[in-house]
Amino acid sequence: MLTSLDYIKALRDSKFLRFLEWPQGIVELFTTKSTPTSADDLLPLLVFEWLRNGFCLEDAKQFAVLYAVSNKEPTLLQGNLAYSLTTLYSAALQCLVYLNTDNGLTRGQIEASSKVMILQIMRQKETILNGKNLSEAQARFEEWSQTVDKLTVQKICSQMAPIVALRYTLLKYITEMSVAKSTENDALKITRLSLAKSCVDYLSKQEELTTVVIDEIAKYMKSIRASQPADFEMNYLNIISPLTLVDQTLRFMVEWSVRFFQEVKIPAAVAVTSSTDTVKSIELVELTKPIP
Repeated sequence: MLTSLDYIKALRDSKFLRFLEWPQGIVELFTTKSTPTSADDLLPLLVFEWLRNGFCLEDAKQFAVLYAVSNKEPTLLQGNLAYSLTTLYSAALQCLVYLNTDNGLTRGQIEASSKVMILQIMRQKETILNGKNLSEAQARFEEWSQTVDKLTVQKICSQMAPIVALRYTLLKYITEMSVAKSTENDALKITRLSLAKSCVDYLSKQEELTTVVIDEIAKYMKSIRASQPADFEMNYLNIISPLTLVDQTLRFMVEWSVRFFQEVKIPAAVAVTSSTDTVKSIELVELTKPIP
């Protein structure tokens, strides 16, 4: 499991998709069977972890780059990614407020060994998060976001869009496959679902659609294709990972061969009459006739 510092480092290294997984990472870090982590708990836990692990102005400015990308392409981040962006935006503003105050949080002077202790500490400190301070922090952040170089935004968009689009398509495929009515002989549906979810998990760790990533996706899709997918599933698979020309040719030959043997009546036997090693004639005979 990644630590909060790992996610913060991802932000500093411009690995924005990894950074957007941080809210879910916080939930997993602080959730136990007896103490689930609610949506109300998530924000103060994020703020505490960010401050405790060295939040600085450069973190906010780097996050402003991601925010500018989202503003340029509003549909780029959807679902859980959009929720993460909104949550992290609120966390960044609160961290900016705390950064300008003598509160002990940003200097690592306050330690807490449990979620309960962290939430108690943050409740004691939250009086500083008044409208005036948050508005000032928001104004600074918006200024940074609006001054991000357009070429930088365009480059990040072009890197993120393909990998994010594949994630959305896979998630839609998983959802549709999950609710589709299974046939009695579809014993491999669980296998296909597991492979698709593993592929999503793999993509969640990628930042860019490189040839290595494309090859890895192709392996997952090849395994799913070999697990008797339904016709509607093939539409998704061909979008996610189109077959190569060789694969298409092989698939066509296999399907054609199956149809051929299903539709054409094959003679019972073939007799070959030959002299020396040269074939002179080929005769189709019935099983009831003896072969000469």
